[in-house]
Amino acid sequence: TLSIHSFPTRRSSDLLAALGEHLPVANIDIDVEFKKPVRLPSAVALHASGAGSSGELWLKGSGDIEHMVGRWRPIG
Repeated sequence: TLSIHSFPTRRSSDLLAALGEHLPVANIDIDVEFKKPVRLPSAVALHASGAGSSGELWLKGSGDIEHMVGRWRPIG
């Protein structure tokens, strides 16, 4: 499980970079659903299931507010 706290991001590519070794190198489909906006300034935590060809990720803020949920899986 990946957990990154106080994650300062301005771009979706920052989120993908933070997942690092959790994602396969190529040929994946990533779906996300945005729930609540992140009010700035604030701190959020990016969480992800274990590394592998498919998995889940979520972004939570203070008070366990869910800002985003998503998953990755192989294309095909």
